[in-house]
Amino acid sequence: MAVPFIHAEYGKGAPQPAGLRHPSIAPYGAFKCSDEKLVLISIKNEREWERFCKLALQSDELFENSNYKSNTLRVLNRGQLELDITDITLQLTSQG
Repeated sequence: MAVPFIHAEYGKGAPQPAGLRHPSIAPYGAFKCSDEKLVLISIKNEREWERFCKLALQSDELFENSNYKSNTLRVLNRGQLELDITDITLQLTSQG
């Protein structure tokens, strides 16, 4: 309950229900692959973001996108970020 408390006390109020999404981390959630399976992705820092983009998704373009350079920007641009990631994961299987 720490995350909702922190958002309520120091942010703009308690976060709304968001399923698997995290209110202050992006990307964080389930993404569909070409084999119709979901893969849970949780990127918590910039080192993980770089490795995720370059190694897992093999997308330097996603990593270099200025809208996603920090977690704060990724959270602000979550909708487009999730679409961009899904465009790639739909070309992959859940096994890689």
